[in-house]
Amino acid sequence: MGKKVIVSVLMTLVLVAIGEPGSAWAQKGPIKVGFLAPMTGGAAQIGKDMVNGLTMWLDENGNQIAGRKVEVIVEDTQGQPNIALTKLAKLVENDRVHVLAGGLFAHVGYALAPKVDQYGIPMLYPVMAADDLTQRKPAKWVVRNGWTSSQPSHPFGEYVAKTLGYKRVVAIGIDYAFGWEVIGGFQKTFEESGGQVIQKLWAPLNTADFSPYLSQIRRDADAVFALMVSISALRFPKQYQDAGLKAKLPLIGGGTTFDEFVLPSLRPRWSMATSRTVRSSSSRSARWRSLTRPGDPSSWTPTAIRSRTSTSGRSRKRTASCGTR
Repeated sequence: MGKKVIVSVLMTLVLVAIGEPGSAWAQKGPIKVGFLAPMTGGAAQIGKDMVNGLTMWLDENGNQIAGRKVEVIVEDTQGQPNIALTKLAKLVENDRVHVLAGGLFAHVGYALAPKVDQYGIPMLYPVMAADDLTQRKPAKWVVRNGWTSSQPSHPFGEYVAKTLGYKRVVAIGIDYAFGWEVIGGFQKTFEESGGQVIQKLWAPLNTADFSPYLSQIRRDADAVFALMVSISALRFPKQYQDAGLKAKLPLIGGGTTFDEFVLPSLRPRWSMATSRTVRSSSSRSARWRSLTRPGDPSSWTPTAIRSRTSTSGRSRKRTASCGTR
């Protein structure tokens, strides 16, 4: 699901929120879009990528949606639920936005959803992947156009057991909703396919030093499944290598472990680390990279642009080595 679809969904939400079709529509003032993103803190680079993805599309289309100018008001959540709720209230009550979008972390998505429903303002979640937002606790005013946390892990668990042939895996993940759900999805299908998760280790969000966790990893495993996010995804691979584990235990993991902003720092040392998120190498993605990452030849793409849903077959076929992207 590409950027055009994201903006199409956003436009539909605007029409639902304002509900004034016809000639009167174009005579109204600008459409106000409230965009929540972590612009500071450990996930700041991802937040900036999200804003840049939306801004690039608007620049390409005259800063208009459905014939009306668009005013984007960006608020920094710092990746924290309490701050996100404060900024949400500011956008709705003070700025009087017509539609909301953005967010990154799953626990922030869980915190925002009830309040979004209370306000009755449509919100697009292009990234926040928390499972229950579209399963056990669906939000009425939230539209998500990406995948759920555990979804890509289901085919990947089967792939690891049946294709890679690993039978005993240690899981290490970030200790919050997204980490639990990604590793849970992997464990379910990995063990259904004959494998066993023999150990699970949990590190706090934005952990700086992973050595206490790396020292606990069982050496009788076939591989290590890591789920890292934001700044932890930059820190973990080097510390894993420095601990002497890279040569002993293959590293596999969730797509965010080898996220877009991480890949340039991994070359050429990590040619055999395997993850499971669909990437795009379209011409629009290339333009985005030329504007925000000049000189970087890699083919990675910002989440706010690609935001695709993996099906079992596609995810299995497109599982790739980060060193070849």
